[in-house]
Amino acid sequence: MTQLEFQAKNVKKAVAKACKELNIKATDLKYQINSYGSSGIFGLVGARRAKISVTIPSDHSPASPRRPNRPKKAERSPVSVETEADAPSVSQPSESAPPETTVVSTGPDSAGDTARPSASSVSEAIDLADVSEQGRIFLQRLTDAITPDTAIACTADQNKISYNITDGNPAVLIGKHGQTLEALQYLTEKAVNRKVDQRIIVEVDVAEYQAKRREKLIDQARRMADKAASNGRSVTIGPMSPQDRRIVHLTLKPDARVRTQSIGRGITRKLTIHPKKKRRQPGGRQS
Repeated sequence: MTQLEFQAKNVKKAVAKACKELNIKATDLKYQINSYGSSGIFGLVGARRAKISVTIPSDHSPASPRRPNRPKKAERSPVSVETEADAPSVSQPSESAPPETTVVSTGPDSAGDTARPSASSVSEAIDLADVSEQGRIFLQRLTDAITPDTAIACTADQNKISYNITDGNPAVLIGKHGQTLEALQYLTEKAVNRKVDQRIIVEVDVAEYQAKRREKLIDQARRMADKAASNGRSVTIGPMSPQDRRIVHLTLKPDARVRTQSIGRGITRKLTIHPKKKRRQPGGRQS
């Protein structure tokens, strides 16, 4: 006897998969359940596939897996040596034909832009109102599990959906340094984007916490830039989340006096503001 393992989303689908591949009826299939599988947290985190071990009798020959029918290639007629030289030659691709080119975007703020479609194509391909409502229902389930009596307002524009949570216990939803709020945003963004082809930006806020934090970060970034430019020394802020670092990067990008750089890895990643060196002009003057 031989044993084979089959995996699927649940045990029922694993059994159906085994019956199809082995050409055995479900009533005749002998199997052992190794894992029932798990959908994880709201079907997103910690999901596991179901596994079964199927016992195949030694006298059973499993059917070979079915392959899609492919069109048969045209049979070549035998060509004699004498007539092969008279056959028309196959034209080769011209050397002057322009090669295929691949456009790659560079820069810290343009990562992923090549794979992201325009806002107009997103709005045409999906129903943003329906997707935003599904995301709101998912987020409501999360907040109800944390604190009762929450209300969620939703706004959708082009390829961006914003959720603002009110009532309930804002302090619990925000968490220490906004960590709980970041987790809510991460899970909601995964839930919204799991069934669409184009990436949709999702922002979750609690009692305008993110808006107020953004203003504080912008003010802090400008003050630190003034300090770096006046002292001529680099200034480091952090550790910071990716969202906070991006806000500082975009705020100081137009400032010709400084440049920004992210350093470190993971949760300890920081942001450094470097003063730009002044260029020397002819005559010994600096600009």
